[in-house]
Amino acid sequence: MKKLQFIFTLSIIILFSACNNKQDEKVHLPSPVYNYAKIEDSLFKVKQSVYVPIYSDIYLMDGSKTQQLTATLSIRNISFKDSIYVTSVNYYGSQGELIKEYTPSKILVKPMSSVEFVVEQAESKGGPGANFVVNWGAVRSANNPLIQAVINNNSHASVSFVTYGIVIKE
Repeated sequence: MKKLQFIFTLSIIILFSACNNKQDEKVHLPSPVYNYAKIEDSLFKVKQSVYVPIYSDIYLMDGSKTQQLTATLSIRNISFKDSIYVTSVNYYGSQGELIKEYTPSKILVKPMSSVEFVVEQAESKGGPGANFVVNWGAVRSANNPLIQAVINNNSHASVSFVTYGIVIKE
């Protein structure tokens, strides 16, 4: 009987331990694989800075309340033959303050591929004027990448919209 109690108790402890470990793990989706590259900026024939509005939250009703949103920044290389390099992706808040640098190194984006970056819904620093500035370059003349953000929320009254990047510096 004591042996059975011991096994039961041990099973319960293991079960709760497994559950607690799962709760402590934070899952970050999507899980992109970035191809980091070491390349000198002087090799780029094309360079641009692109501004992308994000809206990490939006105003509701009379503006006294806000709804936090999730944003997925997508940088798509629309060339069939030329690669591009994302040199930096910086996230700014409504007051122009740098909140996060997303790229520790340059990222190679091969033809017809894309990379994504996520601002989680729980992020509360950006505000309605939040934005990304994406810097990219190419060794040869290349098509400009398509840079968009898909913004949405996870609630019963779903909101979803797309914003497009605009070139602010060449």
